[in-house]
Amino acid sequence: MQYPASGLQIPVRYRSLKRIVEPESEPVSLVEAKQHLRVDITEDDSYIERIITVAREYAETYCDMTFILSKWQMKFDRFPYTIRLPRPPAHVGLLRDTGGDITIEYATECDAFTYEELDSSRYRYDWDINPGCVYFDCKNGWPSEQWATQNGVRVTWWAGYGPEPSDVPVKIRHAILMLVGQYYERRLATEHANSFEVPYGVQALLDASKWGAYS
Repeated sequence: MQYPASGLQIPVRYRSLKRIVEPESEPVSLVEAKQHLRVDITEDDSYIERIITVAREYAETYCDMTFILSKWQMKFDRFPYTIRLPRPPAHVGLLRDTGGDITIEYATECDAFTYEELDSSRYRYDWDINPGCVYFDCKNGWPSEQWATQNGVRVTWWAGYGPEPSDVPVKIRHAILMLVGQYYERRLATEHANSFEVPYGVQALLDASKWGAYS
């Protein structure tokens, strides 16, 4: 068994973080976006759908969060003391299921990238903090046979408020609608007229919604 030094924290650099399963829906629908834009024509439907996705991805990046249920994966060279799961919220409903819906794999041979899945009894998940953290089991520790090799530890988990648009907080959904309106009305990268942030607009709504903020 392997016990990291007490209190040792290896910060997540996001170097290998990637979304491996995209959301099946967007926080706002085409109908909602067209109502917000007061658009009746159908010729712009595909364009509006595209900017809905752009607005959601921008808002997720700004908040460093995941809105609609998605699957993420990141890699480490070795087991850190604590595995912090970026892009919260980690989906608690799935993680509470038997065995959880988080997968931790580790390389058992140097440079061979033969991964073995770690039994869920070897670690525990704290869903009362944000972002969520995974800790090694006090009795067993992390596997000592794990090779300290590039990307030798692979962690996969689900994150997001849920699979449905209604699962996403209203503040976030409205901020996305406001972004959609901005992108729809202003289609050039630059313009001569000055543009000012609307008081209590997108930034204020997202600042009040991102993790670490009071809600």
